[in-house]
Amino acid sequence: MIKSCTGPLKWAVLLASLFICSAVADPARYRVIVDNDFGGDPDGLYQLVHQLLSSATEVRAIIASQHYPTGFYGAPGDTAYSLTRLPPLLASLPAAIKRPKIFPGQASNANEAGAAATFIIQEALREDDSRPLFVLAGAGLTTMAAALRQQPDIANRLTLIWIGGAEDPALAMPPPGVQGLEYNLGIDPAAANLVFSQQNLAIWQVPRNAYRQTLVSNAELAALQSRPAVDMWRQIQTIQQKEQGRLGETYALGDSPLVLLSALQSGWQPDASSSHYVLRQTVGFDAMGKPVEAKRVTPVRLYHQLDTRLMLADFFAKMRRLEASD
Repeated sequence: MIKSCTGPLKWAVLLASLFICSAVADPARYRVIVDNDFGGDPDGLYQLVHQLLSSATEVRAIIASQHYPTGFYGAPGDTAYSLTRLPPLLASLPAAIKRPKIFPGQASNANEAGAAATFIIQEALREDDSRPLFVLAGAGLTTMAAALRQQPDIANRLTLIWIGGAEDPALAMPPPGVQGLEYNLGIDPAAANLVFSQQNLAIWQVPRNAYRQTLVSNAELAALQSRPAVDMWRQIQTIQQKEQGRLGETYALGDSPLVLLSALQSGWQPDASSSHYVLRQTVGFDAMGKPVEAKRVTPVRLYHQLDTRLMLADFFAKMRRLEASD
């Protein structure tokens, strides 16, 4: 038992504390590395909190990646700013939650693997931990590409779950009025092409039509009163104010499928069994973002239907338990 979870507490707080301790103390099924542009859309922050509260995955490291040079609603788009978003968020979580290592993401123009890419390589090559490794990417694939460029042999030692890429025309239509590359693909198309060209790399892709299924109402997010939830909701409010009400009454937690597909798997024969995918032979993307198909050793899982009920119900249950511990 963790000492911070003992002592005279009211029943509600005791139950919440026991939940938090079990999330930390229980052996995790999987190792995960979270790679996201935390200086951009706040959905990455929601995903990170949810992941840290999930006992089935041990977050081995957090990589704060860049997004676009123009930034996001006035905030810088570089890794330095992305890093600044993490300390206050982690400080708002209970002390019993393990603080993973934090790295800046790889710069697009870097020729050698930086600290984040090196950590991915080291974690993938570990022989003292047999648990499967997931790299959970909610932004561009610059750091993942750098790791594979430096050490291609890690391709068959991990699974990449990536939020990104446009719709498969056989499964879904693009959003109304959409132009250009899908957001995450457009951050670093060359990196995406390098990653998808790795024939032995297991890739679970969550394209735009799938991650746009993750709508939650503003009223639900505003009702959460834990410390991290209040801070994250404030950031969404800032965006909504700048949009002058044009965003309506919902927000997409588009990075949260990273939690769904890694932490919320079935008990027996573990897999992301409540979400549906098709197999594709994607080895890269053309200039318009259309998948380039060729024979792959390991086909890409392209998810088209997500179990958003499980994902969101689990998120809200864990956040409400967190409220009781504040």
